Amino acid sequence: QFAYELRLRCQQLSRDMEELEERIRNLKKGIKPYPSQVTKLKRLLESELFARFHKTVEVSVFADLLEIRDPEWRDAIEGYLDRQKFNLLLPKEYYKAANEIYESAKKEENIYDTGLVDIGRLQKEFQNKIQEGSLAEEIETEREDARLYADFLLGNVIKCDDVKDLNKYRIAITRTVMLYKGYVSRKLNPARYADPFIGRRSMEILLESLSRQLQEGKKEYGKLSDDHRLVDRAARSAALSEYEAEQYRQAVLNGKELPSLSGELEKLVREYESIDFTWLTKLGEEIRVLKEEEASGQKRQTALQRQSARADEQRRSLEETVLPELAGKTGTLREEMGLKYEKEWMEGVAEPRFQKEAAQEGRVRLTLRESFSRARNQTSTMMDAHVKERRRKRSEYNQDYKMPYDIEREDNTEYDKELHNLSEIRLPQYISQIKDAKEKAYNQFRDDFIAKLKSNIEAVREQINELNNSLKNSVFGTDRYHFTMSPRAEYKNYYDMITDPMLLDTGGWNLTSEQFNAKYQKEIDSLFRALIINETELTAKRREEYEKSIRKFTDYKTYLVFDLIVTNDQGEEQRLSRTLLKKSGGETQIPFYISLLASFSQTCRIRSKGKDNTIRLIILDEAFSKMDGERIRESIPLLRQFGLQAIFSAPSEKISDISPFVDRNIAVYKSGHRSFTRYFDPAMVEEDGFREDDGDGC
Repeated sequence: QFAYELRLRCQQLSRDMEELEERIRNLKKGIKPYPSQVTKLKRLLESELFARFHKTVEVSVFADLLEIRDPEWRDAIEGYLDRQKFNLLLPKEYYKAANEIYESAKKEENIYDTGLVDIGRLQKEFQNKIQEGSLAEEIETEREDARLYADFLLGNVIKCDDVKDLNKYRIAITRTVMLYKGYVSRKLNPARYADPFIGRRSMEILLESLSRQLQEGKKEYGKLSDDHRLVDRAARSAALSEYEAEQYRQAVLNGKELPSLSGELEKLVREYESIDFTWLTKLGEEIRVLKEEEASGQKRQTALQRQSARADEQRRSLEETVLPELAGKTGTLREEMGLKYEKEWMEGVAEPRFQKEAAQEGRVRLTLRESFSRARNQTSTMMDAHVKERRRKRSEYNQDYKMPYDIEREDNTEYDKELHNLSEIRLPQYISQIKDAKEKAYNQFRDDFIAKLKSNIEAVREQINELNNSLKNSVFGTDRYHFTMSPRAEYKNYYDMITDPMLLDTGGWNLTSEQFNAKYQKEIDSLFRALIINETELTAKRREEYEKSIRKFTDYKTYLVFDLIVTNDQGEEQRLSRTLLKKSGGETQIPFYISLLASFSQTCRIRSKGKDNTIRLIILDEAFSKMDGERIRESIPLLRQFGLQAIFSAPSEKISDISPFVDRNIAVYKSGHRSFTRYFDPAMVEEDGFREDDGDGC
């Protein structure tokens, strides 16, 4: 029975080895052992898409498009992706057709568990933002669609070096493939990453793994084959005597010890091979090097002894011959120099300079003649350069200012005279002219700018007073309204200067007056800087900034703040600027209406004598749509007080409130795409029973 079981196991191993050899042959051909469902669907889509569109459509396995940067994270990436790495990617414009092909063929071809990536929708909805330290950082790819899908799957899976850090993140994983997700930690099944598929390196790793499995299988197959032959032979042999059986039993027992003895033998062999016997060779090499150094030292010693002997000979020659000759020549030269140069110059200038030159270290020794010749040449070169620079500057000055001066002349008399003329005579004249121009500019600034601003501000103040006089007797419900004008806080200093009474003083006050300057010097300088362009070359941006600044500071509204004050029957006041957004539509229409009338009154110059010949007509659509009857009855007479005429367009439900206060009423009717108008008297509304659906407006 045991022999039969051994034979079955050998047959099983043989089939496994054949399968491994087949997978190894495919890997060597560049064919990865993908699940059959993946390869079947890939081939089907490529074939059907070509037949449908008559062009080759590339269908790629996701794993083939990726590379893993750090091999230490391969198991974590392979294990986390699991079967998602077998998903197929194709251009987004073919996704819909591919999905239809998949649906129609899934039952017939028995294809399942293989995904198609909707890269088009992923591009629209996924923001492509990955977390720092995520598994996506370990993925490298040249395909944009693969990069996007990898970031989507791995961009929020954080890498952790220690399992203690896993629960600090929503999803995290370690190199040992401990995963934290959904508040649960677990070790992923090694079967998920036993066979690598991602990247070109995966084929090498898988080939090594399969080759190792094949060798282990062959080793086990050989051992089981030997055991099978032994058992089979024993089963076929005749019965053994007691002595033979004991001998065989002892042999089997000894055979069981064979693996441990083989292990000890291998251990001893490894220890022997690990012993370093090269120390003897190294010691011999060191002895050889030392002997060579000793021989080299002896040679250097002999050479030094020879050099010492030559040095002694040279010293004796110098002491006995050369030095006496040099001493004689030095004495002769001193006598000649004493005759040629004065003693004071020799002692005060020449000798100290000679000692200084002689004491310099770190340079090649030169004779005094050579040293000073070089210095003279350098000085001459510098003088030539200065002469050229002087000639160039003189020439530029003559060209710029049209002067006839001699640029080659050694002295600078002509140019010194020109400098004196400019600095002592013409410059004071320019200063005087500049001062006079500044004074005129200040006067013009006062007359043309400040005066106009002041006039505009006073005119607006007068208009507001007139508007308030028109409003003081009008009550809207329980509210009264009046306009206010005040200086804008950030330009209060400018406002004070513009409206200062000193500008109206006939005693000679103006912008150049000492007291006015002392009071408003800062404001005057600031306005001049804002309004006067001092730059010679302006960019388009700077010119736009200057123009914007000029428009701002020449507009009198820049210095003012306007508001509408609402006073109720209790005498309580509220500013419209603070309550506008808090009130209902009807409550805000009255202030809007008053402001509108005030604006039209100013635009039509109604209160500007000599300039008030204007049509004064305003047209209001949906007039008084959010006002109640009481407010409407107060608003229309106010329009007359402002001196304006108006045309109202209003819904029919407002006829009873508006018609008694206007000069003429016209109803507009619609029939299909045609419109009709009819004049009516307000009394007709009551007599004929005017219906809301009879007309669209009046």
